[in-house]
Amino acid sequence: MKGHGLRLGVGALLTMAASAQVSPLTLTVNNPVTQTVAVNQPYTVGLTLNTSSAYNGNWITYSVSIGTPTWNPPCSYAGGTWSFNPPAVQSGNQFYLPAGTGTYTINFTGNAISDPSTCLINFNLQWGSTTVTAIATVYVMNPYVSASVTPASQVITINQTYTFTGTVTSQLGWTGTVYPSYGTFSANNIWCANPGFYTQGTLTPNTGVSLSANSSFTFSFTGNAIATAPASCSFSFSGTDASNNNLFNAGASFSVVTPKPPVNVSVSPASGTGGAQTFAFTASDANGSKFVSTMQMLFNYGVDGAGACYLQYSPPSNVIYLMNNQGTAWSAGKNLGAAGTLANSQCQLNLAASSVSMSGNNVTANLALTFLAGLPGPQNVYMLTYEPSGLNTGWQQMGTWTTSSVSSQPPVPVSVSPTSGTGPRHNLQLHGFQRQWRQLYHADADHN
Repeated sequence: MKGHGLRLGVGALLTMAASAQVSPLTLTVNNPVTQTVAVNQPYTVGLTLNTSSAYNGNWITYSVSIGTPTWNPPCSYAGGTWSFNPPAVQSGNQFYLPAGTGTYTINFTGNAISDPSTCLINFNLQWGSTTVTAIATVYVMNPYVSASVTPASQVITINQTYTFTGTVTSQLGWTGTVYPSYGTFSANNIWCANPGFYTQGTLTPNTGVSLSANSSFTFSFTGNAIATAPASCSFSFSGTDASNNNLFNAGASFSVVTPKPPVNVSVSPASGTGGAQTFAFTASDANGSKFVSTMQMLFNYGVDGAGACYLQYSPPSNVIYLMNNQGTAWSAGKNLGAAGTLANSQCQLNLAASSVSMSGNNVTANLALTFLAGLPGPQNVYMLTYEPSGLNTGWQQMGTWTTSSVSSQPPVPVSVSPTSGTGPRHNLQLHGFQRQWRQLYHADADHN
């Protein structure tokens, strides 16, 4: 593929014949100063001509000349046409410019250039012995195909699959069919050093894709899990045309690390009282925050998902779930920061007021919770965190919180007073406590 290197160049030149006076005419390139066009494609350059009060009016000769940059083949310049706004009286390669202050727009439409090159085009206006010149740069290139891959680099753990996505784009009107270099991805597309080996994966799509002029398509590659660490790996994707001529190469890299157990760092506030509060739950992974794959947060008297405020958050997808009252099923997932709420009988999560932040190895989920009538009294606050391979923290109590709601539920016997004695008649005082809902009550009984 010829002419694919780009160099920026722009300048302006003013030459005046043995005079220290400022020229009454100025000429500038305004749109575009630099441009890239395909071979055999016309191009347009816009110029602005300004005259000062010192200008007395004259016939102006216009011309185009070509500069030759040292870093490229000579430009095979093919001429073009000039147009003026406001319209000017023209004769041959001259136009009449009236005296006085004014601004004029000049458009030059260049004829197509047949060979890739860099063209420094000098636009010249001359009257008498004075010349003003403005320079535009036009890069002339063959149509081509470009490609990019994201992410440019990533870190994965042993036995974790990974995905690269990319975009293939027609540039300067290229048309045709793009084929993966090997038809499908084969073992020699992923190379891992230390230790050295090849690995494979799945490319989608893995057949030829037609590109119309200036269009694009996307692809994805899911690599097979790698069971050895540490390793530094490179990903390479290339494409050919129908004649097996290479069109592009695009690549990325990744490294493989040994999984490490995550850590429950904190919940803030760790204690307090109130019916509504935003809690900051922070978890960490020594391999980086992206390896915190799942965080679970639980408010209840013990580690029990029933009758609880029990949430599960996935940092990679920014999706959070709330367990139902029975502790048997998760709600539909919602994004933190989105409109709406998640609620059961124990608590409600305000999604819009909730957020997530990642810094270094830490992930912090900020959850705006309101406690409801189903979860009154003192609660323990628990966390459980996973990383992708399944290593986890186990349930850990991170704090306590006392809500302000109450509810009526079956009581748990606490005491009877007196606990023993004799006699035909006595007043007994009974005390009870609702175990989960924590509402104290008492009653008097007349024993006969």
